[in-house]
Amino acid sequence: MLITAYSHTSVAHCAVIYAALPFVTAFLGWGLLGEIPASRALWTSCFALLGVCIMVASGSDGSSW
Repeated sequence: MLITAYSHTSVAHCAVIYAALPFVTAFLGWGLLGEIPASRALWTSCFALLGVCIMVASGSDGSSW
């Protein structure tokens, strides 16, 4: 799946999608199962997403077309 994503978009776009997955998982767990995510998990997810956004913002699109 990851190799297919790289062939259709840039590495930076794939990194942002993968950085958003903990938020999606926490939201689905909360919405479907009633599970409350730990604040430590949400904070570390925010820092990971912030780091990816900084890397993506400092570069170009990343596509070679």
